[in-house]
Amino acid sequence: MSIGAVSHIALDAQFFTSETDTALPETTSHALRLFMLVMLLVGGFLVITATWFQSLGPTRPASMITLGNMAIQVHFLLLLPQLLSINGAWLAVPISSVALFFNLYQMVTL
Repeated sequence: MSIGAVSHIALDAQFFTSETDTALPETTSHALRLFMLVMLLVGGFLVITATWFQSLGPTRPASMITLGNMAIQVHFLLLLPQLLSINGAWLAVPISSVALFFNLYQMVTL
């Protein structure tokens, strides 16, 4: 269902452009594929883990997940566009989410 939603969003980009403008729908489709590549799998885990910590009472780990995610994203947003140009900008958030995922997985399983 999520993959269908991503393709639907990419098709909706054509609604906002003229029939002769093919660059925006192509760019949108490419960017969404890069961004959603990991976010569909890992993004939910981060939200559920933060909610899990909040529901158990220790709000500090939940806050650290949120703040840690932002801190990691800033580093990737500064580095990856220099290495991969525009694709680096779109991959910064998914890659930072994967890095945080592995840290959280170790924290939850220990």
